[in-house]
Amino acid sequence: MSTQQEKKTREASDPLLCGWEAVLRRQGERLAVIDAATGAAVSFIELEARARDWETRLAPHQLNRRGVVFRLPNGADWLAAFIALRRAGAVVIPLDAGAPAQELATAQRLLAPALQVTEGGLETLSGSRHWKAGTALVKLTSGSTGAPKPIPFTGGELCADAANILSTMGFGPDDLNFALLPFAHSYALGNLVAPLLAFGVPLVVGSAAFPHVIAEEVARYRATVLPTVPAVLEGLCRGGEISLKPLRLVISAAAPLSPDLARRFYEATGLLVHNFYGSSETGGIAYDRDGHAGLKGDCVGTAMDGVRLTRMPDGRLRVCSAAVSSYGSVGGEMSLTGEAASAGKKSLAAFTLADRVSFTETGGVVIHGRADRIVKCAGVRLDLARLEQVTAALDGVRQAVAFYEPEGERLLLAYEGDAQVAAVLAGLRAAFPRLGRRLQVRRLEVLPRTARGKIDQRALRRGWGDKSSGAKGA
Repeated sequence: MSTQQEKKTREASDPLLCGWEAVLRRQGERLAVIDAATGAAVSFIELEARARDWETRLAPHQLNRRGVVFRLPNGADWLAAFIALRRAGAVVIPLDAGAPAQELATAQRLLAPALQVTEGGLETLSGSRHWKAGTALVKLTSGSTGAPKPIPFTGGELCADAANILSTMGFGPDDLNFALLPFAHSYALGNLVAPLLAFGVPLVVGSAAFPHVIAEEVARYRATVLPTVPAVLEGLCRGGEISLKPLRLVISAAAPLSPDLARRFYEATGLLVHNFYGSSETGGIAYDRDGHAGLKGDCVGTAMDGVRLTRMPDGRLRVCSAAVSSYGSVGGEMSLTGEAASAGKKSLAAFTLADRVSFTETGGVVIHGRADRIVKCAGVRLDLARLEQVTAALDGVRQAVAFYEPEGERLLLAYEGDAQVAAVLAGLRAAFPRLGRRLQVRRLEVLPRTARGKIDQRALRRGWGDKSSGAKGA
């Protein structure tokens, strides 16, 4: 078979590329991407032309089944280069454009990529790994709570996640996504990237996450859907009433959404926040369809369309759908179910998360922490999630995070809020009398977060020795 024939066969077998071809036929002249910073607008046909330019640049490199580290900023070029890389058969490894050298070194060590794509150009790397045929992309988890993990996906799995999201959340090509999430992140791949490439949902790339900038750009470009994180919602409602018209759908994921924040956001904007729960291994899992679960805080939503959820005997959550990585990931439990997702499509895969859950009478998913967060300190078994929940329930505490240091058997807890450390310690002493002085508490104005919006436990651990922090023992 000739190289050109192999390329055509490869493209025809990738649902993501097939979806893109269908989008071009159906809505080629329509708007695809707007850069809010410059006002530049690109149609789907123009995005295709950019992809062809990228194909020419990539042609000298043999990339079929080879990993490519992909570090471009959000924008039309990110999407065009992604299309070109997939046509070349490359396995895309998306990282933040500003990812530190350590993250690149981790990607090279774990994934052995052959090429790196940045704004500065193409850089040949020494990796020689060939991935399994059909692998389209590898997510490299942030490692904010442990070692980074590589999770491979096929184009079909990425499309299945996007299809579940569009069906469940009720948006499509007639909407306009407002893109603040970095495209390289799992949340953005499912809510922004794959919906545009495979289903023709356009987007506007926001220029900054400042509240007044978001409000102005949403109004100027008539954005209707905002997938975001609680930290951005907090900023938007902190100053009181703010207009986000014509937004009709606000989605929150990547970190817990408190009922207090959901309420304050509703009071400031008149918009309900729809909680979205997912994982890097499985894509979307559950969704708050009417926005009321976020206000009540009783669950994170019900199973998404195309997703089946089961509570295992040990309380962990098992997720089954066509979007689950059929390769699994380091540290997880994956299996193929043998059931057909639909006629002609791949078998469903199932993945068992560390999250411990229960279900409400209406099918709502209630998260009770993670099975891997139960520790034994000074002879006492303790669920760190329970410690966080008790702290967050204290007056003047917005959010808390706890972690365990085996060396010295220390429990470290940091929180955001106005409550004084002494008051928090008193509340925890009453709830957990056996912990004694092994519990250290710190008050912070803002908990450090990763670019994905999650609390950065590594940063907290690194900074714990700062004596100016006000940490105190119980």
